[in-house]
Amino acid sequence: MKQNVLQYSTPSWHSFELQKLLLRLQREQGVAVETVLQGTGVDQQFLEDPTRCVTVEQELAVYIRIANLNRDPLFAFHHGRSMGLSQWGLLGQAMLSSQTVLDALRLFTRFVGLFSWQMQVSLQALDHGGYALTLLPTPVDETTQQFEVESSFAALHTLLEDILVDRVTFQALAFATPVFIEVLHYFEGAVCCDVAERAGANRVEFAAALVQRPLPYADPEHLALLEALCRKHLRQLAQEQDLLGAVNGYLNSCEQLPSIEAVASHFSMSSRTLRRRLTALGCNFQHLLDDHRYGLAREFLQDETMSLEAVAKALSYSDVRSFRQAFKRWSGMAPGQFRSSGSS
Repeated sequence: MKQNVLQYSTPSWHSFELQKLLLRLQREQGVAVETVLQGTGVDQQFLEDPTRCVTVEQELAVYIRIANLNRDPLFAFHHGRSMGLSQWGLLGQAMLSSQTVLDALRLFTRFVGLFSWQMQVSLQALDHGGYALTLLPTPVDETTQQFEVESSFAALHTLLEDILVDRVTFQALAFATPVFIEVLHYFEGAVCCDVAERAGANRVEFAAALVQRPLPYADPEHLALLEALCRKHLRQLAQEQDLLGAVNGYLNSCEQLPSIEAVASHFSMSSRTLRRRLTALGCNFQHLLDDHRYGLAREFLQDETMSLEAVAKALSYSDVRSFRQAFKRWSGMAPGQFRSSGSS
């Protein structure tokens, strides 16, 4: 069976960044919010609460939709430039409290999972005393990767200017893939250096004079507390992914939809214990089962030899009407519409 796209985990990510992206996409490009949210597991109600959180998987699902529906080559750049210190959360505050720019960059590499869960970054010393930061984006489609790289470089530049309270100039900036000429020009104007494309790596170089600069709000005691909180948050995220990944993996291996008792028994625990652990992660077994059903439903609907009655039966629904209602709730469209659209 195919791995489901959506999963549920602790609502660890504040949605205000997604809210900004969604509303801007709607305002500037006329893309309806409900269109973006189709199939992501996120409903429109979260736009009404700026403090509401979404899961790691939901955040990625919405981000992918935004990147692929976007038609403005400068959208990612402008979004990144708008990501000031207040939107970086714990990581931004920790970087603000660091002693030097280099210390702040080292924190970014250690806790990048708090910025983007699957992004990877590395920091290397250069011969002239400066440093280079290389970015590997989240392993998804190329359009989303490029969107993430452009917005991340722009956001990092904005954050460095915020924590240094001064203009920041990069020594060099390079993109691994081709970039729109407008994007190159805007980055050159912002970071004040030549910007390369098709360079084989997403890389930014910092001069020795910049990385050695002390930060005006350095606070060792505050930094120690913030680092501890960053470590705790990352551990929680990793633990959540381990348990939920195991449960979802087991669901994918089952030929028939299992009960919570069967799943709990497989992991040598009682159903009560499994319920308690899932509740602690901000979800429940029904969420996981619905997500699993949604993944299977999309597979089955791509097989035109299966009638809706057969799909409903395979997913343990009592009738087609119940299945239609559930699928409309998951995807925002009826099963027949999904099938005729050729969605995958």
